[in-house]
Amino acid sequence: MVEMNDFLERLKFLMVRDGIKSQYQLSKKIGVKPGIVSNWFRRKAQFPSEENLMKLAELFRVHPSWLKYGEKQFKPELTDEAMKVAEKLKYSTPEIIAKV
Repeated sequence: MVEMNDFLERLKFLMVRDGIKSQYQLSKKIGVKPGIVSNWFRRKAQFPSEENLMKLAELFRVHPSWLKYGEKQFKPELTDEAMKVAEKLKYSTPEIIAKV
């Protein structure tokens, strides 16, 4: 994976990964005013507030410390649907898993 040196690079990466095309769309998804997100992109605010950081981490299913500092392991959590599939596969035979 490409090294991402700061919060904004990681945020942009996650937006592209999840198909969020604009700052406005991101602001709506996490329930903040568009100006707040704009400040992150214009680097008027080095980091989001802890509350907004948690909203971002939850939205993107990443650890807040990875998003903010690049610390911890970048490890997206599985969605509920993916967890259901993984649970079913846990008890499957190798042949069935190979088909999936």
